[in-house]
Parts: sequence; C-alpha cells; structure tokens
Amino acid sequence: MSESNYKKWMVGLDFTSIDDKIIQRVGHLSRIIKPDIIHFVHVEKELDIPVYIPEEYKDVVPTPAEQYEEKLEKIVRESFDNKDVKWQVNVVGGDTFDTLVDWVKKEDIDFFIAGRKNHEDGSGILPHKLLRSLACPALFIPEAGMPGSKKILVALDFSNHSLNALKTALKLAESGEITVDCLHIYSVPIGYYSTGKSYEEFAEIMRNNAEKEFERFIKPLGVDLKLKSILLEKASAAEVIYDECKEGNYDLVMMGSKGQSAGSVVLLGSTSEKLIRINQRCMSWIVKIKDEHIGFFKALSKL
Repeated sequence: MSESNYKKWMVGLDFTSIDDKIIQRVGHLSRIIKPDIIHFVHVEKELDIPVYIPEEYKDVVPTPAEQYEEKLEKIVRESFDNKDVKWQVNVVGGDTFDTLVDWVKKEDIDFFIAGRKNHEDGSGILPHKLLRSLACPALFIPEAGMPGSKKILVALDFSNHSLNALKTALKLAESGEITVDCLHIYSVPIGYYSTGKSYEEFAEIMRNNAEKEFERFIKPLGVDLKLKSILLEKASAAEVIYDECKEGNYDLVMMGSKGQSAGSVVLLGSTSEKLIRINQRCMSWIVKIKDEHIGFFKALSKL
C-alpha cells in the first residue's frame, strides 16, 4: 500500500446516530494512514431558501446550506479528535447517490468512507450501489456495534488487486497489536472428472496449489502469514467470507475489487457488492486501483 494513494478522503454523513461512530473511526484511521485532507460531506435534496422568507430578510437569515454546514461542523468537532489532519465540511444539494459519485470525481477523492445501515431507507447512502460506481477504494462501517480493527481478514484470489488489499491490511497492522489473517476460496473445475480423479482428490489438488501460490504471493512482502482455504460448494463466495468473519470474530474484512474494466465483468455485482449487502457485522474495506475503470469507458467510446 502506498500512502500517496490515500491523500484525499471523503466521508459521507447523513445526520443519523451512526455519524459519531463513523467520525471516530475516521479519526483512528487518519492517525495510521495520514491524509492531506478529509472532506465530511452531507447531501441534502433541497437547499433552496424557503419561499415564506420575506425578500428583505433573505440576506440576513442563514441559507439552508449554511445551517446544515454549521450543524455538520459541530458534529465533526465533537467527535473528530485528530488535530494533525486538516478537514472541512461540505453540504451539497441533489440526489444522494448521484451527488456523492459526482463529488468523488470532481474532487479527485482517493478514499470514500460511509456508514452501512442495517435497514436502508430511500434517504440513506446505498453502499453496494456506490461501490459499483466509485473509482476509488471504499470503507463501509456497520451501524450495529462499533468494531475496532484488532482482527483483519483479507480475502485473496492472488491477483494484483488482492495484493493491494493485503498491503493495506499490513500497513494498518503496523500501528499495534493487529492480527491479519488470509482467506482463499477455491472451487473444483466442472471438467475435473476427465482427469480420472475423484471430486475429493481434485479438491485436494486445488487446495495444495492454493497453498503453493500463497507462499509465492507473500514472499516479496517478507511476512509470515497463514492462509485458510475453503472449498466453495453451495454458498456464494460472499457468504463464505461473511460466515468466516462471524466465526472468527473479525473487526474488518478487506478484499480487492477490480474496477469497471473489461476484465472485471464477473466481479461486478458479484462478490464485493454482495459482501457489502449482507455484511452487517464488521467493517468492509474494498480496495480498488483508483480510476482503473476510466480506461474501459474511454475504450468503449472509441468503438
């Protein structure tokens, strides 16, 4: 992980009870991964001055945007305790989803953070929908409880994207007594029977290959890590990851996600998005290579 990739953060807040928890967690993370600036952003659908305000008072009475900004700044000042990081509040008008995505692009944000509510309503931030459209890494913090970051589970597929996720987890682990565990989910190819091996025999071959690949994968990092390999049989990969989070009592799960590029169609709407939808227990950090998807759309425009 390079800290240069996490210089500009954006934190989505919506004036609900989870805001304080999000801000506190952002304060903790900002001590480990030191950003240049953090934007605390709230989206309000309607910011027009009420029609019932007399014309002669419109320059005196604070605008809705000013009132929301004052409220947001008060919340952040009370909960954000890292005085070494520059921050500012921003209140913008419009549809929540479109405005957040546009704001990330406009401000060239490197890291997006928001809450993950157990019961999302129409006015909330929709994590799985945002994940599909954001061009930067994203962290979603659950509403239930307030997890720490003492146990991190990294889901690996041995790609460069999952290598970035592992490097990020190891960076976090430098801050103290944090455990980093690795998980790999494998499956038996449909045509395994043509090899003359039984299902169980080929599953063992796949597991052994995963162990060897893992050793090759982490060797350049110079770290001593253990891998847990799980055979995917009935559940989806996202459900397997989530079950492992619950069973191992992890505070944070991390995984790489290919952006909206030509080679990532299988992942879109699949593992990372489903994990965000079902994970109500621990923080979910999806590590993306920033702006990777832009090249794909540029390529499409030339067709």
